[in-house]
Amino acid sequence: MRKLIRYYAFWYGCLGTLLSLAWYVAALYNRATIPNDVWIVETVFAFHATAAIATFQRGAGPRAWLPMILVTPARLKLARAVFSISLLNFICCLGVFIVGVGLGNQPLVERMVSLILTSFLLMNTIYIFIHWAFRPQNLFSGSFIRAISDPLGILSHRTDDR
Repeated sequence: MRKLIRYYAFWYGCLGTLLSLAWYVAALYNRATIPNDVWIVETVFAFHATAAIATFQRGAGPRAWLPMILVTPARLKLARAVFSISLLNFICCLGVFIVGVGLGNQPLVERMVSLILTSFLLMNTIYIFIHWAFRPQNLFSGSFIRAISDPLGILSHRTDDR
């Protein structure tokens, strides 16, 4: 079962990244917006939530699993760069949105909503892909993994009691 989940999350990350990138580019050119059909939104949410739950599991402990792609320094560097660019892109979209709200520029705010959502989905799918492709331990420092796994510090006291 774990192997099936691993394959699902990896391939979701691959395909989700490609589809999110296409949606983001379409949103950049004002050719795509947020879908109005509730079934499309729910389907995307269900696929994404399933992969995210598998990726950001809590309380499972550090179970060993092999990376899906051969880990090399060049590939790790590329993965970090792509993830950093997607994070920076999301932060820029969010910043433009906040500035637009502050200036009262309603057309800019309306345009940025789809860009924020698509850039956030793109950043998430890229992370899901690199998480399963290379394992987080190969990509990030231990302190970053702890911080991202428990950003509010809620779970840290539970691990100290063990």
